Amino acid sequence: MSRSKPLSPYLQVYRPQLTSVLSITHRATGVFLSIGTLLLLYWLISAQKPVEAAARVRKDIMAPAAQVAAATYSNQLLAAIDWALKPNEDERPQSVEEFRRALAIVTRPAASDRTVPVGAPVTPPPVAAPAATPAAGDPSGMTG
Repeated sequence: MSRSKPLSPYLQVYRPQLTSVLSITHRATGVFLSIGTLLLLYWLISAQKPVEAAARVRKDIMAPAAQVAAATYSNQLLAAIDWALKPNEDERPQSVEEFRRALAIVTRPAASDRTVPVGAPVTPPPVAAPAATPAAGDPSGMTG
């Protein structure tokens, strides 16, 4: 009789480690927090409870933020919120940087833009003047 061999001998001895479980949990909660924050933002702007996610997948009946709060907030902010709340995930921003550009948030230059080229003169930062020394016989340093 032939015994079936396991696919990998290591899978039988593998146990999930605490660090990997916490990492996966952290990532999942971050995703849910991001989606919840956008829904909360829509709710605060529109003063209406958002449509349930399952209902929006079938037919999106939620009024766009640009329509609900056009007179109160900038068109750029409302368009970015509507873009991030699209039911189809392929139509949403695919990165934080893309979403920041939609909001016109100025980003810091990349680390490669802040580096000094080889051979370029390096100017040291200015040195502050030393603090005045206390008067002789006065340990507090106060005069007068």
